[in-house]
Amino acid sequence: MRNGTLLVECAKEQHSLCLLKSTTLAGIPIKVTPHNSLNFSRGVIRSQDLEGSNEEEMLENLSSQGVTVVKRISTKRNGNIIQTNTYIVTFNKPELPKTIKAGFRLIPVSPYIPNPLRCFQCQRFGHSKNVSKGKPICARCGQDGHESETCQLPYHCANCKGAHFAYSRECPLWKKEKQVQQVKTEKNISYPEARKLVEIATPVPLFATSFANIAKPKTVSVACQTELPLPASGQTGSSTKPPIPKKPEFIALGTQTSSSLVPEAAEEIVPETPPSNGGKPPTLPPKGGKPPKNFPNLVYVSGS
Repeated sequence: MRNGTLLVECAKEQHSLCLLKSTTLAGIPIKVTPHNSLNFSRGVIRSQDLEGSNEEEMLENLSSQGVTVVKRISTKRNGNIIQTNTYIVTFNKPELPKTIKAGFRLIPVSPYIPNPLRCFQCQRFGHSKNVSKGKPICARCGQDGHESETCQLPYHCANCKGAHFAYSRECPLWKKEKQVQQVKTEKNISYPEARKLVEIATPVPLFATSFANIAKPKTVSVACQTELPLPASGQTGSSTKPPIPKKPEFIALGTQTSSSLVPEAAEEIVPETPPSNGGKPPTLPPKGGKPPKNFPNLVYVSGS
């Protein structure tokens, strides 16, 4: 992990109990504790039949199904706080059940994806204010030295440098962190692992590409026409459009071994070593066939 600890996933409960009792590993004293979030799962339930229920009543009735915490979601409208029929339910097992029984109804359970964790001090994502090492930054203008409640400067995000608050949901980095939370919840992995998966899957923007990669030349193999065919008999030279030459099926390209210029296209390239077929001139292979063995240092490029 980031802080130097090791995260171990056990396949059986017996292995987990034995590991929790361990005090040394390879002669090194260790301390083993359960993970504070990966051993639990959170889900969201919604039903109009739960309108008159409260959190204590829900927890008492659902504790037999592994529920440890029940939190009711409230919203604010026109300055008034309104209790909704949506509950965040925490289970004491890593796998989230598909349904839960409340009274005489089976209510579907959907995964709970929390909002990105943002530091109230440095305005960056992924940690809280208690462990932050950065200096205080205003969430409105992205500058230091004052609080965001009293700031009257124009909007300037401290993360993406856009014209919005640091916690705006239109921020590209906020959306990316939301994807990290979704991957973390769906795959039940730690935050650093989920962040790494999202960074691999997210394409690199154009402004983040270096100039060397953009200016790097790309090699492309193309076929070329070395000679123009003569005009057919009966045609005069007054024609404005010459006949379109037929593309050759194969072109033999010789390897350049000296620093001199490439010979003219009309000249024939003769290999330096004598052919191994008794002095016979080499023949071009049929279309789709393999090149003959008496063509040293030659490369066949299909023109079709």
